Amino acid sequence: MKDNPSFLSEKRQQKTWGDRVWQFVPEHPKAGADGYVLRARVRLEARLGRQLADSEVIRFVDGNASNDNAENLDVREWHRDVPQ
Repeated sequence: MKDNPSFLSEKRQQKTWGDRVWQFVPEHPKAGADGYVLRARVRLEARLGRQLADSEVIRFVDGNASNDNAENLDVREWHRDVPQ
């Protein structure tokens, strides 16, 4: 497995920036140029069984953005549920 050039160590599969954790998923449509996407997005989309629409945002139920456990994630419509 480590001879495979696409193999990434566990450490490189995730990175933190501020209080958020990013996951290496280069095939995800919302992945950055470096192949990372917000881990909360990946977990919420897995739970929903679909990708988030551009009009949807992630809500952290307990208000803690560093708690990206699936049960703490909810989806909201940007224009309707997010205070301006």
